[in-house]
Amino acid sequence: MLNNEWNTWESNLLSRTKFNEETLELIAEFKNGTQYLYKEVPKEIHDAFLIAESKGQYFLKEIRQKFTQQFTQYVKIEEAAL
Repeated sequence: MLNNEWNTWESNLLSRTKFNEETLELIAEFKNGTQYLYKEVPKEIHDAFLIAESKGQYFLKEIRQKFTQQFTQYVKIEEAAL
C-alpha cells in the first residue's frame, strides 16, 4: 500500500507527515514550518509511529537521529494551514 497522503498531528513538535511505502521515505513537517525527508525508514517503524501515544517523543527517539535526513523546504506557517 502506497500512502502518499499527509497525516496531520496534534503534537508540540510535528505538524504533519507523509510516508511512501515504496521508497521508504518519510517527510516530516515541523511546527516551525521546516520539512525534512528521512530515507530508508522501515514500514514497521512508521507503523509504530502511527500508533504511538506521543508522536513527537517517538519521532525523536526512533526516527530523527537514526535515519538519513535531508532538508527539503521551509513552508510559511500560514501556507501550511491551507
